Amino acid sequence: MTRQTLLFPVFALLFGAVGCDAKDSGDNEHTETMADDETDADTDADTDADADADADTDADTDADTDADADTDADADFVGSIQYLTETNGVLCDLTIEISGDRYAGSCADCDFAFDVTASVVSDASDAGCVVHPALSLDDPTQTLSSVLFAARTINETVVSYGFYGDYQWDYVGSALSAGRDEAGTAGGWSNLSYTGEVTYTGWYAGTDTSDWISPYSSFSVDGDQVSFQLSLDDASTYADRTDGKVCLGTQTVEAGSNLAVGSYTATGDTRCGEDMLDRYTITLAPGQSATVSVDTISDADASDLVLHITDPLGCMAARFDDNFACTYEPPSFRCPTGTVTSTSGGTYTLWVGSNPYCHDSTAGGYILHVDASTDPALTLVETGAEQYGPTNTLVDISMTATIQPE
Repeated sequence: MTRQTLLFPVFALLFGAVGCDAKDSGDNEHTETMADDETDADTDADTDADADADADTDADTDADTDADADTDADADFVGSIQYLTETNGVLCDLTIEISGDRYAGSCADCDFAFDVTASVVSDASDAGCVVHPALSLDDPTQTLSSVLFAARTINETVVSYGFYGDYQWDYVGSALSAGRDEAGTAGGWSNLSYTGEVTYTGWYAGTDTSDWISPYSSFSVDGDQVSFQLSLDDASTYADRTDGKVCLGTQTVEAGSNLAVGSYTATGDTRCGEDMLDRYTITLAPGQSATVSVDTISDADASDLVLHITDPLGCMAARFDDNFACTYEPPSFRCPTGTVTSTSGGTYTLWVGSNPYCHDSTAGGYILHVDASTDPALTLVETGAEQYGPTNTLVDISMTATIQPE
């Protein structure tokens, strides 16, 4: 997966003191114009004045220091994040301080919500490190109006529309979430940790209810203390590269029903049903959408194309298949299209492949369309990439915080 470097500002407050000695020596040098006792008296007076000034300065400094302490103490939410990840040898190692006030906007079903600011106080990361905005409660692009942290009651429905029928998931439970302010209303949620139930309803499999519990993370809210832990140590020699482990819901997706002809295109050739994929990347800003379509380009090598999209953490964001009638019809099924809207922004990977329904078993020509409001920097990264291969991921992220009484 192509890594995108996000630059994080380290905020430092620098205190400096500038001293000035206001000594007026006059225009001429004077010698023995005053009696010694007068000189001594003046010197004593100056010394006393200097001492008084120093005392005043010390008092002012102490007052400023107390004011600074009061400012920190006045924050409604104060804590820190220890952020450690390593993916295929790329290390991210940061300590992040967080603080904020209670969110003044509307936050439906929130037990609490804070408008937070994150400051990186130490960074020993490798070049190429990607720090996830939701997990760090930070906005490295500085494009969000705010970053929100909340405990929420979940009652949500997700629907996927397919040619042969619809799929629906109903989630009920609680979650610790990161989001953003959307004109006075909280939204754009990424669930950092969750617990509850999910009911699946499919056109061919009926209804099934199961536990909905985040597999690698946990959280607790105990009085004024909030804690969160995400841990994963996974090494595999045979894993699906289009379906990462740590998935936070950092985007919304919706399958389409028509070819979306975009301003940004690429052409390629897939191998029929061999799990060999062409890999592209696009970069989206927070809140930006992109509609992606893959279409056939000739009768001779038309194939049953499929599109996988993975998010900045390598998680499966969407799998689109059989959504619209291909321009050149394959032996069976249809072509893929859908829209992804990023909540936090970042680099997404598009994987283009073919199911084993092809006119030509050695080729499957296609054209990739990306329709976006601004240039998403569509880039071909790899052709004939193996869908299944080795992975090595370490994640150890913890947060502790205190909620101040209202």
